[in-house]
Amino acid sequence: MFEIEDKDLRSQMLYKLGHAEDTVTLQVGDHIIKAIAANDGIDRTSPDGKTSAVHFLKFPFTEPQVRSLLASSYLIFSSLSKGEGVSYHLQGSHY
Repeated sequence: MFEIEDKDLRSQMLYKLGHAEDTVTLQVGDHIIKAIAANDGIDRTSPDGKTSAVHFLKFPFTEPQVRSLLASSYLIFSSLSKGEGVSYHLQGSHY
């Protein structure tokens, strides 16, 4: 979910983030896992390029990726890249 309280800023950001579901990755150790958009029949980006504030994503972990996650004390690094120099990074946390 993209949660931005300021209505005008939220609208601007959602236009910049069109097709965000195609760019989200998780990193666990040295493993990078690309998100897969939930196959629910709903296009999360409108024809004019504005994305939805809510996306449902799956991350297909392999057995080595699961082992890496379970062995790690640091959970996840997430990134979203939208070209044109627009990149967003969110740090995970210890668990």
